[in-house]
Amino acid sequence: MGRKNVIKNGYKMLNEADMSAPTTSNLTEVSNLDKASIHIVWSGTAPIGTLKVESTNDDASNPLAVWREVLFSTAIEVTGDNGDHDLVFNELPFNAIRLVYTPTSGTGVLNATLSAKVVGA
Repeated sequence: MGRKNVIKNGYKMLNEADMSAPTTSNLTEVSNLDKASIHIVWSGTAPIGTLKVESTNDDASNPLAVWREVLFSTAIEVTGDNGDHDLVFNELPFNAIRLVYTPTSGTGVLNATLSAKVVGA
């Protein structure tokens, strides 16, 4: 019988990250997962910035791993005192992913929670 990997209660990629400074999450290995979503939530005083997902197919624990931006149809903008955004991955052809937040102005806290699963056996 096959085993299914599941992250159902969520893994905190970012936990109360300071939105006044650039932030990069720890890497999350996804090579044994098929589908995922990342729920991003922020609150603060007029935080403005951009968020991107980076991926690698290298050994992610290697400091020389090459990280590339995962391109979406539109940029992931963070604006407004409070907000949220969902990123949905229908497939994960990477070894690992991480989030990178680049602030423009304002202050606040940023949280990102990943849920993921294996679909096949």
